[in-house]
Amino acid sequence: CYRTPAAMLRAYELSGEREFLEIAHTGFSYAVARGGGSGKGGSVQLTITPHAVYKLRQAGITSLDTAPWEQEAFLHAPGWVPIGPGEAAAIEVVVQSNRDEPLAATVAMTGLAGGAPEPAQTAVGPRETRAMHAQTAVGPRETRAMHVELPGLSLQPGDALTVTLSMRAGETSLEQPLVLDCVAPGEVGDAVGLIAGDGDFLAPALDEVGVRYERISGLDDLSRFGIIWLGTQAHTLDAAGVASQPEALLRWVHRGGTVVISQLNDDGWQARFLPGIAVLAEDNSTSGAIVAPDHEIFRAPHRVSDLAGMQMYDTIARADGWTALLADASGRPAVIATTCGHGRILAFMPSVERYVTGALPVADDEQRTQYRRFFDNIVAWAEGEGGQD
Repeated sequence: CYRTPAAMLRAYELSGEREFLEIAHTGFSYAVARGGGSGKGGSVQLTITPHAVYKLRQAGITSLDTAPWEQEAFLHAPGWVPIGPGEAAAIEVVVQSNRDEPLAATVAMTGLAGGAPEPAQTAVGPRETRAMHAQTAVGPRETRAMHVELPGLSLQPGDALTVTLSMRAGETSLEQPLVLDCVAPGEVGDAVGLIAGDGDFLAPALDEVGVRYERISGLDDLSRFGIIWLGTQAHTLDAAGVASQPEALLRWVHRGGTVVISQLNDDGWQARFLPGIAVLAEDNSTSGAIVAPDHEIFRAPHRVSDLAGMQMYDTIARADGWTALLADASGRPAVIATTCGHGRILAFMPSVERYVTGALPVADDEQRTQYRRFFDNIVAWAEGEGGQD
């Protein structure tokens, strides 16, 4: 029965006593060896297994052979790619292995005029995430990509072409649509908007530094906005439709809008939400070294030199199609930025807004000053202001 080892695992979490962990391990080992069930038993297994395996691995137990229960690999790709008239479209594709042995993966794109491109093949190492990059020109000529040959396209404003991206790795076969959308030129306004759930920490921080904003409840018309802030739970809660209609927000960005995102949340995260590929991980971390010290968020209007120690409740395993500006304590991207057409996107994983409001403690006054100045700089970057003290 899955319920008994699950209860033992919870007892271990609460008490820390190793005996409960050993009982949980024995119970789950037996259940996995039996190979599953049906009805209520199957439902319980589907609900409990991922959490149990994660917790056991955290406790150092990696002997459970869960391979028969898991797909071999994952495919991360954008769901919507904006293209301006006459522009090229850069498409980032990431294949993530879920195996402890090397895995051969084949990625193909179909549905383009002029015939199917040649599939791309890559070897993915144990538990490795491998990026693939394909580029196509919007025009009558085809271009040769790094891994995939794509024919040229001829799209006019308002045209949208849906293609299919597929991957085969071992016994795993996945398909997902990708929309190439030619965005009509346009302008953005100068208002500041906020998309966030109730109780989000971003709004109080913006209030603290004097940012005046409007709360956005829908994405039908964003033309009056020039800057939009997204709270931590925005995509998880589908606030204003940013998860169900990501193309509406990105179309506005492509025309010149600026988006700042507070803490991408791994709960329900999908790579299709944003340009490029951001692969998230659940583990906590803290901010580390500045890797792009000349970027505006570190020098205007304040010089900041030490941002280590900010709490992070999720992490970025890798970011393709993005520029890393700040790393976490393990060297992974912690603040990332990219462009989309004429617009800009910046996402930060450290909970800097909680330090601004005092929701999280600091070690000393100097640390408080550095964190507050960093948030001031992010605001100034979003507003396009210069200057330096």
